[in-house]
Amino acid sequence: QSNALKFTETGSVLIQVLVDDNFLLISVVDTGVGISKENQEKLFKLFGFLAETQKMNKNGVGLGLVIAKDICESFGGTISVESEIGSGTTFTYTFALEDIDD
Repeated sequence: QSNALKFTETGSVLIQVLVDDNFLLISVVDTGVGISKENQEKLFKLFGFLAETQKMNKNGVGLGLVIAKDICESFGGTISVESEIGSGTTFTYTFALEDIDD
């Protein structure tokens, strides 16, 4: 995810993939600047700026996470975020898998 790279000046970005109870889980984990609880609610809405990252992100919050949320939900899944200022962020995308035992 390009935002993980954009907001991680030092540290790492890790992509984890696993299957759990007929769901595909994809997590993007970074050690970047983090996102406050207050601003996490704004991430899945159209267009805006997050005060703590305005200097790093001149284009603002755009369509990316809104579209990602719609895609996940259309596949019976979800998108979630866990973050702490100064400690990084984890976005987890889930997608329902068809039961292949049938």
